[in-house]
Amino acid sequence: MKRVEPDTAYELLWKDLVALYREVSGVDPEETAAAEAPPIARRFLNEIRLGRRQGRLVAAVDRLMRESAYGAVLDDPRRPEALLETKIVLASKPYSFLWTQAALDLAHRRARRFGRR
Repeated sequence: MKRVEPDTAYELLWKDLVALYREVSGVDPEETAAAEAPPIARRFLNEIRLGRRQGRLVAAVDRLMRESAYGAVLDDPRRPEALLETKIVLASKPYSFLWTQAALDLAHRRARRFGRR
């Protein structure tokens, strides 16, 4: 995977996070119906929006992984393919260089644990 400039990496990460939100909630975050999304999906959206505004999007993703009981977006063990850990952090993406080794290690542990359910 070709490495991109940091600004481009953050924009690609943002787009992928919003796409994951849409996938798990079935709601466009720009519509007023976003308030009807499941609570865990709303929390995810609020966290990534705050992280983006503060220029700390990667830290927001890390925090979501650390604070979530099951996946950071979708609290549904029947949907391991919709985990933040597997769709964003561990996937081969142009922004993969943004993750610390500690974040990657955590994502691997969580993906293994949740993938076995």
